[in-house]
Amino acid sequence: MEACVRSLADLLRSHLTQADYPEAARKAGIQGMVWFALTCNSEGLFEGSWAERSSGSELLDQAAQRAVDRIFPLGTSAPQQCQLGHGFSVSLPIVFRVLSPPRQR
Repeated sequence: MEACVRSLADLLRSHLTQADYPEAARKAGIQGMVWFALTCNSEGLFEGSWAERSSGSELLDQAAQRAVDRIFPLGTSAPQQCQLGHGFSVSLPIVFRVLSPPRQR
């Protein structure tokens, strides 16, 4: 199961883009972490996702759900490491953080 969680976290990390962070939230300096649950059925297909723990910002929570829906579409196959022969749920975080621009030299 550890390999599955690692694989899902890597997939999430590699597919998140700056566009997933709502511009209005970024401009307002709104930051936070959304924990979402992702479920797979016994056939290894994604069957559901939901925000398990809110960031405290509806903008960020909705953006996280859109990203999860895009990256882990319902009915698609989970990575090979997640083909376990039984259903499961995992919790993964999405962090929204405003980064300081690099300093000019």
